[in-house]
Amino acid sequence: MPDTAHELQTNCTTLISSQLEKVMICSSIPTFTVLLALLTTTCEKSSVLQGRSISAQNPANDRSAGVDNDSELNRENAVFVANQKLAEAQADFMNTREAYRHKIFAGLVNLNGKVLSLERKVRHLSGKGKNELESNLTQIRVDRDAFMHDCKSVDAATSTNWVATTVRLDKEWAELTNLVD
Repeated sequence: MPDTAHELQTNCTTLISSQLEKVMICSSIPTFTVLLALLTTTCEKSSVLQGRSISAQNPANDRSAGVDNDSELNRENAVFVANQKLAEAQADFMNTREAYRHKIFAGLVNLNGKVLSLERKVRHLSGKGKNELESNLTQIRVDRDAFMHDCKSVDAATSTNWVATTVRLDKEWAELTNLVD
């Protein structure tokens, strides 16, 4: 037993303190249990909500993938149609160029026949008429050679410069035929 009041008070304080610690520990176990139960319930609810979110997201992802597939198919179809139209336009251009080339060379054959006729005619002329016709034939040959050289540009012509090429050649052709006629 304690001898003095001070020792008695110290022992009581220690005992009360020890009892309070036990009460605190004992009271914190239920509090901890309640907190643990709340956390577990919250985690379970969170897990359920996440599962619902994922199951709601999956159809949205599927629809999005379907839209992506549809847009890819639409893009591929548009590219295919554009390539078809481009191929048709290129074929039309090639046909147009070939028809123009044929027209030019058929005209040149006809022109050369006329030039041969003029050359035969010059042999039978004399004097001033012969000199004028020979001068004219010299100019015709120069212009014809220049035109034939320019005709090679038809092969190199593209659809973008086609009109300019044909206008230039048609002008040269008109000048050449005027000289022969």
